[in-house]
Formats: sequence, C-alpha cells, structure tokens
Amino acid sequence: MKVTTRLHVSADYLFARLIETALYDLNKETGKNLTSDELENQTYLSKINDGQTVELTIVKVVKNKALHMMAKSQDETMEMGYDLVAVGPNEVDVTYFEQLKQAKLLTVVQDRIKNMSLGWLKKHNFVKVLKEFEAGY
Repeated sequence: MKVTTRLHVSADYLFARLIETALYDLNKETGKNLTSDELENQTYLSKINDGQTVELTIVKVVKNKALHMMAKSQDETMEMGYDLVAVGPNEVDVTYFEQLKQAKLLTVVQDRIKNMSLGWLKKHNFVKVLKEFEAGY
C-alpha cells in the first residue's frame, strides 16, 4: 500500500508528531527515554491490536524528511514508513508506504485478498488520520 497526500502543516511539525509517537511507543514498551537522534536502529517488542507480539525496528530517521520502520512477526516481515517533502513553509507532501517483504504463502494470499477487497478503505481511512494532524496545527 502506498498513500500520498498534501497536508497544510509544516514538515517539521508533522515530523515532530511522528517522532513523538515513536518515542512514546518505545518508552512504553522498553522504559527507555531516548531522543529523536537516538531512535535509528532501535529494536523493541510491541503488542499489536490482535495481541500478537511484533519486533519493531526503527530503520531510518532523517529529520523532517523520513521515518521508516520494520515489523517482524512470526508470519511476516513488513516495511513501512513516512516520507515528507516540504512544498512550502506550511505545506508538506506525505507519502506513507507498507510493503510485505517476507511471509508464509498463506499469509501472502490472505493479504492480497484483503487488499483487493478493502485496500481502498484502508487508504481512505489513513488519509483521514493524516488530516487530523492539520486540526492540531
């Protein structure tokens, strides 16, 4: 899945909100109090909605430009991230991506069926979530 949208917020504001979320999650799961400069290459275990434990790794952090992560579960490895491109002082193009890298065959088939039937809804809802950042700006 790949979603791109333009938000009427600054790149540094959006990046700060994304980093705050990552730092909060890392602190909640590990007790570590880190700064944004220390986030890259951090790995920790986190529980997701269905109670499954995943290993999250912060793969790439580029100030005001990118936050990329990798999640490994028993069944799959997923790369995801945000790429930000400032188009003005208070406008940013945000691209969010998710890419399934490795999975069991059954998981791949289930994911493809789910994306064919509900992919548009997932994208629509994700854009709505991103637009909520504008409300707090």
